[in-house]
Amino acid sequence: MPVLSIDNSEFITTMTLNPPFGITRDIVVHAFGANCLTDENSMVLVTKSIGDSAHDQEITADITIPPVNKGFFSDRVHLHHLYCVNTMTSPSSIKFTAVMKLDPKLSLGLPASILNWFINQLASVAFPLMRKQAIYVSTLCTTTSKDIMCHSVYVSMCC
Repeated sequence: MPVLSIDNSEFITTMTLNPPFGITRDIVVHAFGANCLTDENSMVLVTKSIGDSAHDQEITADITIPPVNKGFFSDRVHLHHLYCVNTMTSPSSIKFTAVMKLDPKLSLGLPASILNWFINQLASVAFPLMRKQAIYVSTLCTTTSKDIMCHSVYVSMCC
């Protein structure tokens, strides 16, 4: 649920991740989307963390950002950027591309190879779940794939 909905395509929200290992991470993000379906057959979502910049302070002046969780393995993640592009490739399929730069604030002294392996394992679980959600959304409406893609992005942003 958005903390602040700036307009139909822009919002600020918070999320908390509680993996089973006892490491709690939360994030406050500013996200906006662009509907380029008529020109480029794609939808774009751009996200970044709310930080200390003057612009970020201005847009969050009217809302209360929750404090950082204080715990032994708790911290606030910094998302430098996340770019997602959903491009319609055929009437029944889309191509999903995402580029992300994230600082998970893990000071466990893990080598990059182990951290990369863990991220790959996490992605191998996340993508089948996203595919399952996409199949579910595609059963909700039987109109065009553009409508399905719009609804899919809406569901993933709101749920």
